[in-house]
Amino acid sequence: MRNALLLVLLCCGISSFGQDICNNFYYKKFPREALLQDLDFVHDKILHAHINPFTEITPVQFEEKFRLIKASLPDSMMQHEFYFKVIPILNALNDEHSDLGDYCITDSLSENFKIFPLRFKLRDNKVILTENYSHARIKLGDELLSINGVKIDDMLDSCENIIPGLKESRKATFVDLMWVYLPRYCYFFMDAYQLTFRSGNSVTVAGQYKPEFAQNYKAPKKDPAAIVFNTYGDVAYLTVNNFNDQGTLSRNDWSRSIDSIFTLIQRKQCKTLFVDVSDNRGGNSELGDMIISYFNDKPYSDYSGKWKKSQEYLRVMKQLHIEDPAYEKLQEGEIMAIPSTIIQPVSRTNRFTGKTYVVIGKNTFSSAMMFAVISKDNKLATLIGETPIKGHPNGFGELIGFRTPHTNLSFIFSVKEWIRPSGDTSINVLIPDIQVPVENKTAQQIIKQMISMK
Repeated sequence: MRNALLLVLLCCGISSFGQDICNNFYYKKFPREALLQDLDFVHDKILHAHINPFTEITPVQFEEKFRLIKASLPDSMMQHEFYFKVIPILNALNDEHSDLGDYCITDSLSENFKIFPLRFKLRDNKVILTENYSHARIKLGDELLSINGVKIDDMLDSCENIIPGLKESRKATFVDLMWVYLPRYCYFFMDAYQLTFRSGNSVTVAGQYKPEFAQNYKAPKKDPAAIVFNTYGDVAYLTVNNFNDQGTLSRNDWSRSIDSIFTLIQRKQCKTLFVDVSDNRGGNSELGDMIISYFNDKPYSDYSGKWKKSQEYLRVMKQLHIEDPAYEKLQEGEIMAIPSTIIQPVSRTNRFTGKTYVVIGKNTFSSAMMFAVISKDNKLATLIGETPIKGHPNGFGELIGFRTPHTNLSFIFSVKEWIRPSGDTSINVLIPDIQVPVENKTAQQIIKQMISMK
Protein backbone atom coordinates (compact mmCIF):
# COMPACT_ATOMS: atom_id res chain seq x y z
CA MET A 1 0.00 0.00 0.00
CA ARG A 2 1.01 3.65 -0.05
CA ASN A 3 3.86 4.80 2.22
CA ALA A 4 5.52 1.40 2.21
CA LEU A 5 8.64 2.65 3.99
CA LEU A 6 6.62 3.96 6.91
CA LEU A 7 4.81 0.63 7.13
CA VAL A 8 8.17 -1.17 7.37
CA LEU A 9 9.43 1.17 10.06
CA LEU A 10 6.30 0.70 12.15
CA CYS A 11 6.40 -3.08 11.84
CA CYS A 12 10.03 -3.24 12.85
CA GLY A 13 9.17 -1.44 16.07
CA ILE A 14 7.12 -4.35 17.43
CA SER A 15 9.20 -7.35 16.45
CA SER A 16 9.21 -10.40 18.71
CA PHE A 17 11.19 -10.20 21.91
CA GLY A 18 14.29 -12.34 22.41
CA GLN A 19 14.46 -16.05 23.14
CA ASP A 20 15.99 -15.55 26.61
CA ILE A 21 12.98 -13.53 27.68
CA CYS A 22 10.67 -16.13 26.17
CA ASN A 23 12.25 -18.89 28.20
CA ASN A 24 11.56 -17.02 31.42
CA PHE A 25 8.20 -15.69 30.29
CA TYR A 26 6.34 -18.61 28.75
CA TYR A 27 5.05 -20.25 31.95
CA LYS A 28 4.44 -17.02 33.83
CA LYS A 29 0.83 -16.70 34.98
CA PHE A 30 -0.90 -13.35 34.91
CA PRO A 31 -3.64 -12.52 37.43
CA ARG A 32 -7.11 -11.75 36.17
CA GLU A 33 -6.73 -8.06 37.00
CA ALA A 34 -3.69 -7.82 34.67
CA LEU A 35 -5.56 -9.63 31.91
CA LEU A 36 -8.49 -7.25 32.26
CA GLN A 37 -6.15 -4.28 31.98
CA ASP A 38 -4.57 -5.73 28.84
CA LEU A 39 -7.99 -6.30 27.30
CA ASP A 40 -8.94 -2.71 28.04
CA PHE A 41 -5.65 -1.63 26.45
CA VAL A 42 -6.45 -3.51 23.21
CA HIS A 43 -10.02 -2.19 23.28
CA ASP A 44 -8.97 1.44 23.68
CA LYS A 45 -6.16 1.36 21.11
CA ILE A 46 -8.47 -0.10 18.46
CA LEU A 47 -11.19 2.48 19.12
CA HIS A 48 -8.72 5.37 19.27
CA ALA A 49 -6.45 4.58 16.33
CA HIS A 50 -8.04 2.14 13.86
CA ILE A 51 -9.63 3.98 10.98
CA ASN A 52 -12.78 1.84 10.80
CA PRO A 53 -13.10 -1.21 13.08
CA PHE A 54 -16.74 -1.82 12.18
CA THR A 55 -16.69 -3.17 8.61
CA GLU A 56 -17.42 -6.73 9.74
CA ILE A 57 -19.13 -6.26 13.10
CA THR A 58 -21.19 -3.47 14.63
CA PRO A 59 -20.12 -1.35 17.61
CA VAL A 60 -22.55 -3.34 19.77
CA GLN A 61 -21.04 -6.64 18.63
CA PHE A 62 -17.55 -5.23 19.23
CA GLU A 63 -18.36 -4.42 22.85
CA GLU A 64 -20.08 -7.78 23.29
CA LYS A 65 -16.91 -9.61 22.21
CA PHE A 66 -14.95 -7.91 24.97
CA ARG A 67 -17.69 -8.54 27.52
CA LEU A 68 -17.74 -12.26 26.74
CA ILE A 69 -13.95 -12.55 26.90
CA LYS A 70 -13.83 -10.79 30.27
CA ALA A 71 -16.57 -13.04 31.62
CA SER A 72 -14.61 -16.12 30.53
CA LEU A 73 -11.29 -15.17 32.16
CA PRO A 74 -10.12 -17.46 34.99
CA ASP A 75 -8.17 -16.28 38.01
CA SER A 76 -4.94 -16.45 36.03
CA MET A 77 -3.65 -17.33 32.55
CA MET A 78 -0.36 -17.77 30.73
CA GLN A 79 0.47 -15.54 27.79
CA HIS A 80 -0.18 -18.14 25.10
CA GLU A 81 -3.58 -18.92 26.64
CA PHE A 82 -4.48 -15.25 26.61
CA TYR A 83 -3.34 -15.04 22.97
CA PHE A 84 -6.22 -17.27 21.90
CA LYS A 85 -8.67 -15.05 23.77
CA VAL A 86 -7.48 -11.92 21.98
CA ILE A 87 -6.94 -13.16 18.41
CA PRO A 88 -10.66 -13.16 17.43
CA ILE A 89 -10.76 -9.43 18.20
CA LEU A 90 -8.01 -8.65 15.69
CA ASN A 91 -9.71 -11.04 13.30
CA ALA A 92 -12.97 -9.09 13.47
CA LEU A 93 -11.30 -5.89 12.27
CA ASN A 94 -11.51 -7.31 8.74
CA ASP A 95 -8.20 -5.57 8.10
CA GLU A 96 -5.90 -7.40 5.69
CA HIS A 97 -2.83 -5.95 7.43
CA SER A 98 -3.80 -6.53 11.06
CA ASP A 99 -1.99 -9.12 13.15
CA LEU A 100 -1.44 -10.29 16.71
CA GLY A 101 2.13 -11.32 17.49
CA ASP A 102 2.64 -15.03 18.00
CA TYR A 103 3.28 -16.08 21.59
CA CYS A 104 6.86 -17.09 22.31
CA ILE A 105 7.92 -20.73 22.57
CA THR A 106 10.70 -22.02 24.80
CA ASP A 107 13.67 -23.88 23.37
CA SER A 108 12.34 -27.19 24.65
CA LEU A 109 8.88 -26.59 23.19
CA SER A 110 10.43 -25.55 19.91
CA GLU A 111 12.49 -28.73 19.74
CA ASN A 112 9.45 -30.88 20.57
CA PHE A 113 7.21 -29.19 18.05
CA LYS A 114 6.04 -31.57 15.32
CA ILE A 115 5.22 -30.39 11.83
CA PHE A 116 2.32 -31.63 9.72
CA PRO A 117 4.32 -32.68 6.62
CA LEU A 118 1.73 -31.98 3.91
CA ARG A 119 0.87 -28.80 2.03
CA PHE A 120 -2.51 -27.90 0.59
CA LYS A 121 -4.18 -25.16 -1.47
CA LEU A 122 -7.80 -24.02 -1.48
CA ARG A 123 -9.08 -24.28 -5.06
CA ASP A 124 -12.73 -23.76 -5.89
CA ASN A 125 -13.58 -24.32 -2.20
CA LYS A 126 -11.76 -27.67 -2.25
CA VAL A 127 -8.67 -28.47 -0.16
CA ILE A 128 -6.19 -29.92 -2.63
CA LEU A 129 -2.91 -31.69 -1.77
CA THR A 130 0.02 -29.91 -3.45
CA GLU A 131 3.12 -31.15 -1.59
CA ASN A 132 3.92 -34.36 0.32
CA TYR A 133 6.94 -34.60 2.62
CA SER A 134 5.69 -37.66 4.49
CA HIS A 135 6.37 -41.34 3.78
CA ALA A 136 2.70 -41.98 2.96
CA ARG A 137 1.71 -42.71 -0.62
CA ILE A 138 -0.74 -39.96 -1.57
CA LYS A 139 -1.44 -38.65 -5.04
CA LEU A 140 -0.90 -34.93 -5.48
CA GLY A 141 -4.07 -33.18 -6.56
CA ASP A 142 -6.33 -35.36 -4.40
CA GLU A 143 -9.04 -33.58 -2.42
CA LEU A 144 -8.87 -33.76 1.38
CA LEU A 145 -12.15 -34.67 3.11
CA SER A 146 -11.27 -35.08 6.81
CA ILE A 147 -8.46 -35.13 9.38
CA ASN A 148 -8.73 -37.27 12.50
CA GLY A 149 -12.45 -37.65 11.93
CA VAL A 150 -13.07 -33.91 11.61
CA LYS A 151 -14.69 -32.93 8.32
CA ILE A 152 -12.54 -30.43 6.46
CA ASP A 153 -15.45 -27.98 6.06
CA ASP A 154 -16.01 -27.99 9.83
CA MET A 155 -12.29 -27.47 10.37
CA LEU A 156 -12.23 -24.47 8.04
CA ASP A 157 -15.24 -22.92 9.76
CA SER A 158 -13.67 -23.18 13.21
CA CYS A 159 -10.01 -22.46 12.40
CA GLU A 160 -10.64 -19.35 10.32
CA ASN A 161 -11.60 -17.59 13.56
CA ILE A 162 -7.94 -17.40 14.62
CA ILE A 163 -6.73 -15.80 11.39
CA PRO A 164 -6.72 -11.99 11.18
CA GLY A 165 -7.37 -10.26 7.91
CA LEU A 166 -10.15 -10.01 5.39
CA LYS A 167 -13.02 -12.38 6.03
CA GLU A 168 -13.03 -13.71 2.47
CA SER A 169 -9.35 -14.74 2.59
CA ARG A 170 -9.12 -16.46 5.99
CA LYS A 171 -9.95 -19.98 4.85
CA ALA A 172 -7.40 -19.79 2.04
CA THR A 173 -4.78 -18.55 4.51
CA PHE A 174 -5.54 -21.40 6.89
CA VAL A 175 -5.21 -23.99 4.11
CA ASP A 176 -1.91 -22.46 2.94
CA LEU A 177 -0.51 -22.68 6.48
CA MET A 178 -2.28 -25.81 7.69
CA TRP A 179 1.09 -27.53 8.23
CA VAL A 180 1.77 -25.18 11.15
CA TYR A 181 -1.75 -24.03 12.14
CA LEU A 182 -3.06 -27.51 12.96
CA PRO A 183 -0.39 -28.50 15.50
CA ARG A 184 0.17 -25.04 17.02
CA TYR A 185 -2.99 -22.96 16.79
CA CYS A 186 -6.04 -25.01 15.96
CA TYR A 187 -7.01 -28.55 17.08
CA PHE A 188 -3.41 -29.08 18.25
CA PHE A 189 -2.92 -32.37 16.40
CA MET A 190 0.68 -33.35 17.02
CA ASP A 191 1.53 -37.02 16.62
CA ALA A 192 -0.63 -38.50 13.90
CA TYR A 193 -3.02 -37.34 11.20
CA GLN A 194 -5.62 -39.77 9.88
CA LEU A 195 -6.59 -38.46 6.46
CA THR A 196 -9.38 -39.36 4.06
CA PHE A 197 -9.40 -38.20 0.45
CA ARG A 198 -11.96 -37.89 -2.31
CA SER A 199 -10.25 -40.74 -4.21
CA GLY A 200 -11.11 -43.12 -1.36
CA ASN A 201 -7.53 -43.18 -0.13
CA SER A 202 -7.27 -43.31 3.67
CA VAL A 203 -3.83 -42.89 5.21
CA THR A 204 -2.15 -42.04 8.51
CA VAL A 205 0.62 -39.46 8.39
CA ALA A 206 2.98 -38.96 11.32
CA GLY A 207 3.99 -35.54 12.55
CA GLN A 208 7.70 -34.86 12.05
CA TYR A 209 10.26 -33.22 14.30
CA LYS A 210 12.26 -30.47 12.65
CA PRO A 211 15.38 -32.57 11.79
CA GLU A 212 13.30 -35.24 10.06
CA PHE A 213 11.20 -32.67 8.24
CA ALA A 214 14.35 -30.84 7.12
CA GLN A 215 15.61 -34.05 5.49
CA ASN A 216 12.38 -34.56 3.54
CA TYR A 217 11.59 -30.95 2.75
CA LYS A 218 12.54 -29.56 -0.62
CA ALA A 219 13.19 -25.88 -0.23
CA PRO A 220 11.16 -23.79 -2.64
CA LYS A 221 12.91 -22.26 -5.57
CA LYS A 222 14.37 -18.84 -4.95
CA ASP A 223 11.92 -16.02 -5.25
CA PRO A 224 11.48 -15.14 -8.92
CA ALA A 225 13.14 -12.05 -10.26
CA ALA A 226 11.17 -8.88 -9.65
CA ILE A 227 11.02 -8.17 -13.38
CA VAL A 228 10.86 -10.74 -16.18
CA PHE A 229 10.47 -9.64 -19.79
CA ASN A 230 10.09 -11.46 -23.09
CA THR A 231 8.66 -10.82 -26.53
CA TYR A 232 6.67 -13.30 -28.59
CA GLY A 233 6.41 -12.02 -32.13
CA ASP A 234 4.82 -8.59 -31.86
CA VAL A 235 3.60 -9.22 -28.28
CA ALA A 236 5.55 -7.86 -25.29
CA TYR A 237 5.08 -9.67 -21.97
CA LEU A 238 6.26 -7.94 -18.80
CA THR A 239 5.92 -9.94 -15.57
CA VAL A 240 6.31 -7.89 -12.37
CA ASN A 241 6.55 -10.24 -9.37
CA ASN A 242 6.83 -7.57 -6.67
CA PHE A 243 7.00 -3.82 -6.17
CA ASN A 244 9.87 -3.99 -3.68
CA ASP A 245 12.42 -1.19 -3.99
CA GLN A 246 13.97 -1.89 -0.58
CA GLY A 247 15.64 -5.20 -1.51
CA THR A 248 17.86 -6.34 -4.36
CA LEU A 249 16.47 -3.67 -6.70
CA SER A 250 16.70 -0.01 -5.68
CA ARG A 251 14.36 2.66 -7.01
CA ASN A 252 17.03 3.67 -9.53
CA ASP A 253 17.41 0.04 -10.64
CA TRP A 254 13.66 -0.17 -11.21
CA SER A 255 13.67 3.03 -13.22
CA ARG A 256 16.55 1.94 -15.43
CA SER A 257 15.17 -1.56 -15.98
CA ILE A 258 11.63 -0.46 -16.89
CA ASP A 259 12.93 2.28 -19.16
CA SER A 260 15.21 -0.17 -21.00
CA ILE A 261 12.36 -2.65 -21.43
CA PHE A 262 10.05 -0.08 -23.00
CA THR A 263 12.83 1.13 -25.27
CA LEU A 264 13.19 -2.46 -26.46
CA ILE A 265 9.41 -2.77 -26.91
CA GLN A 266 9.49 0.35 -29.08
CA ARG A 267 12.47 -0.90 -31.08
CA LYS A 268 10.76 -4.24 -31.78
CA GLN A 269 7.56 -2.43 -32.79
CA CYS A 270 5.37 -4.55 -30.51
CA LYS A 271 1.65 -4.08 -30.98
CA THR A 272 0.34 -5.67 -27.76
CA LEU A 273 1.59 -5.41 -24.18
CA PHE A 274 0.81 -7.66 -21.21
CA VAL A 275 1.76 -6.45 -17.72
CA ASP A 276 1.43 -9.47 -15.41
CA VAL A 277 0.98 -8.85 -11.67
CA SER A 278 -0.86 -12.12 -11.03
CA ASP A 279 1.70 -13.24 -8.42
CA ASN A 280 2.67 -9.79 -7.13
CA ARG A 281 2.06 -9.24 -3.41
CA GLY A 282 2.89 -5.54 -3.41
CA GLY A 283 5.49 -3.12 -2.10
CA ASN A 284 5.85 0.52 -3.12
CA SER A 285 2.82 1.65 -5.10
CA GLU A 286 4.88 4.40 -6.77
CA LEU A 287 6.47 1.68 -8.91
CA GLY A 288 3.04 0.88 -10.31
CA ASP A 289 2.54 4.55 -11.15
CA MET A 290 5.89 4.55 -12.92
CA ILE A 291 4.93 1.55 -15.09
CA ILE A 292 1.58 3.17 -15.96
CA SER A 293 3.46 6.20 -17.31
CA TYR A 294 5.07 3.94 -19.92
CA PHE A 295 1.75 2.82 -21.47
CA ASN A 296 -0.56 5.76 -20.70
CA ASP A 297 -0.23 9.48 -21.38
CA LYS A 298 -3.54 10.81 -20.05
CA PRO A 299 -4.16 12.13 -16.51
CA TYR A 300 -5.85 9.63 -14.21
CA SER A 301 -7.42 9.51 -10.76
CA ASP A 302 -5.59 7.98 -7.82
CA TYR A 303 -7.10 6.39 -4.69
CA SER A 304 -8.88 8.53 -2.14
CA GLY A 305 -8.85 7.71 1.54
CA LYS A 306 -9.76 8.37 5.14
CA TRP A 307 -7.45 8.95 8.11
CA LYS A 308 -8.55 9.19 11.75
CA LYS A 309 -6.77 11.50 14.18
CA SER A 310 -5.31 9.78 17.21
CA GLN A 311 -2.67 10.80 19.71
CA GLU A 312 -1.21 7.33 19.29
CA TYR A 313 -0.44 7.84 15.63
CA LEU A 314 0.60 11.45 16.12
CA ARG A 315 3.31 10.21 18.51
CA VAL A 316 4.52 7.78 15.85
CA MET A 317 4.73 10.59 13.30
CA LYS A 318 6.79 12.72 15.67
CA GLN A 319 9.14 9.80 16.35
CA LEU A 320 9.67 9.48 12.60
CA HIS A 321 9.96 13.28 12.18
CA ILE A 322 6.91 13.39 9.91
CA GLU A 323 4.85 16.57 9.95
CA ASP A 324 1.32 17.08 8.67
CA PRO A 325 -0.16 20.36 10.00
CA ALA A 326 -3.66 19.53 8.75
CA TYR A 327 -3.65 16.21 10.60
CA GLU A 328 -2.27 17.76 13.77
CA LYS A 329 -5.09 20.35 13.85
CA LEU A 330 -7.81 17.69 13.84
CA GLN A 331 -9.77 16.90 16.97
CA GLU A 332 -9.14 13.48 18.53
CA GLY A 333 -11.15 10.88 16.60
CA GLU A 334 -11.94 13.26 13.73
CA ILE A 335 -11.73 11.78 10.24
CA MET A 336 -9.49 13.49 7.70
CA ALA A 337 -10.44 12.98 4.07
CA ILE A 338 -7.59 12.12 1.73
CA PRO A 339 -8.82 13.39 -1.64
CA SER A 340 -8.06 11.56 -4.83
CA THR A 341 -5.31 13.30 -6.74
CA ILE A 342 -5.03 13.56 -10.51
CA ILE A 343 -1.78 12.02 -11.65
CA GLN A 344 -0.17 13.41 -14.78
CA PRO A 345 2.13 10.74 -16.22
CA VAL A 346 5.75 11.68 -16.75
CA SER A 347 6.61 12.39 -20.38
CA ARG A 348 8.16 9.32 -22.06
CA THR A 349 9.77 9.20 -25.50
CA ASN A 350 9.52 5.39 -25.44
CA ARG A 351 5.88 5.18 -24.32
CA PHE A 352 3.94 2.16 -25.63
CA THR A 353 0.82 3.16 -27.59
CA GLY A 354 -0.70 -0.21 -28.53
CA LYS A 355 -3.22 -2.46 -26.77
CA THR A 356 -2.38 -3.09 -23.09
CA TYR A 357 -3.60 -5.89 -20.84
CA VAL A 358 -3.01 -6.04 -17.09
CA VAL A 359 -3.00 -9.63 -15.83
CA ILE A 360 -4.24 -10.29 -12.29
CA GLY A 361 -4.46 -13.55 -10.35
CA LYS A 362 -5.32 -15.08 -7.01
CA ASN A 363 -2.14 -13.70 -5.40
CA THR A 364 -2.42 -10.08 -6.58
CA PHE A 365 -2.27 -8.08 -3.35
CA SER A 366 -1.67 -4.68 -1.73
CA SER A 367 0.16 -2.25 -4.09
CA ALA A 368 -0.20 -4.66 -7.01
CA MET A 369 -3.94 -4.60 -6.35
CA MET A 370 -3.88 -0.79 -6.39
CA PHE A 371 -2.00 -0.79 -9.71
CA ALA A 372 -4.60 -3.10 -11.26
CA VAL A 373 -7.55 -1.16 -9.82
CA ILE A 374 -6.21 2.19 -11.03
CA SER A 375 -5.67 0.70 -14.50
CA LYS A 376 -9.22 -0.67 -14.58
CA ASP A 377 -11.12 2.23 -13.02
CA ASN A 378 -9.42 4.79 -15.27
CA LYS A 379 -9.74 2.55 -18.35
CA LEU A 380 -5.99 2.67 -18.90
CA ALA A 381 -5.78 -1.04 -19.77
CA THR A 382 -7.98 -4.11 -20.09
CA LEU A 383 -7.91 -6.24 -16.95
CA ILE A 384 -7.72 -9.99 -17.54
CA GLY A 385 -7.20 -13.04 -15.34
CA GLU A 386 -8.69 -14.25 -12.06
CA THR A 387 -10.15 -12.45 -9.05
CA PRO A 388 -7.58 -12.15 -6.21
CA ILE A 389 -8.44 -14.13 -3.07
CA LYS A 390 -6.48 -12.12 -0.48
CA GLY A 391 -6.76 -8.59 -1.72
CA HIS A 392 -9.60 -6.14 -2.27
CA PRO A 393 -9.98 -2.91 -4.27
CA ASN A 394 -10.98 -0.98 -1.14
CA GLY A 395 -8.91 -1.78 1.89
CA PHE A 396 -6.75 -0.65 4.74
CA GLY A 397 -3.13 0.42 4.98
CA GLU A 398 -0.36 2.18 6.90
CA LEU A 399 0.16 0.40 10.19
CA ILE A 400 0.58 1.25 13.83
CA GLY A 401 1.78 -1.20 16.46
CA PHE A 402 1.32 -1.67 20.20
CA ARG A 403 2.27 -4.11 22.94
CA THR A 404 0.02 -5.05 25.85
CA PRO A 405 1.54 -3.81 29.14
CA HIS A 406 1.39 -7.08 31.08
CA THR A 407 1.17 -10.08 28.73
CA ASN A 408 3.51 -8.48 26.17
CA LEU A 409 1.39 -9.39 23.14
CA SER A 410 2.23 -7.24 20.12
CA PHE A 411 -0.48 -6.25 17.68
CA ILE A 412 -0.76 -4.09 14.58
CA PHE A 413 -3.58 -2.64 12.51
CA SER A 414 -4.25 0.09 9.93
CA VAL A 415 -4.80 3.79 10.47
CA LYS A 416 -5.95 4.59 6.92
CA GLU A 417 -8.71 3.33 4.67
CA TRP A 418 -8.29 3.48 0.89
CA ILE A 419 -11.15 3.90 -1.59
CA ARG A 420 -10.72 2.95 -5.26
CA PRO A 421 -10.78 5.72 -7.90
CA SER A 422 -14.29 4.78 -9.08
CA GLY A 423 -15.56 5.27 -5.52
CA ASP A 424 -17.49 1.98 -5.75
CA THR A 425 -17.64 0.26 -2.35
CA SER A 426 -20.68 -1.92 -3.05
CA ILE A 427 -18.76 -4.98 -4.29
CA ASN A 428 -15.33 -5.15 -2.71
CA VAL A 429 -13.70 -7.67 -5.04
CA LEU A 430 -11.65 -7.00 -8.15
CA ILE A 431 -13.38 -8.56 -11.16
CA PRO A 432 -11.33 -8.67 -14.37
CA ASP A 433 -12.82 -7.30 -17.57
CA ILE A 434 -12.08 -10.66 -19.18
CA GLN A 435 -11.90 -13.75 -16.97
CA VAL A 436 -9.30 -16.28 -18.06
CA PRO A 437 -7.38 -18.87 -16.00
CA VAL A 438 -3.83 -17.70 -15.31
CA GLU A 439 -2.69 -19.77 -12.31
CA ASN A 440 0.25 -22.00 -13.33
CA LYS A 441 -0.04 -20.73 -16.91
CA THR A 442 2.96 -19.60 -18.94
CA ALA A 443 3.09 -16.27 -20.71
CA GLN A 444 2.63 -18.04 -24.04
CA GLN A 445 -0.47 -19.84 -22.76
CA ILE A 446 -2.04 -16.61 -21.49
CA ILE A 447 -1.32 -14.87 -24.80
CA LYS A 448 -2.79 -17.82 -26.72
CA GLN A 449 -5.96 -17.69 -24.61
CA MET A 450 -6.44 -14.01 -25.44
CA ILE A 451 -5.78 -14.54 -29.14
CA SER A 452 -8.34 -17.36 -29.24
CA MET A 453 -10.98 -15.07 -27.68
CA LYS A 454 -10.67 -12.37 -30.32
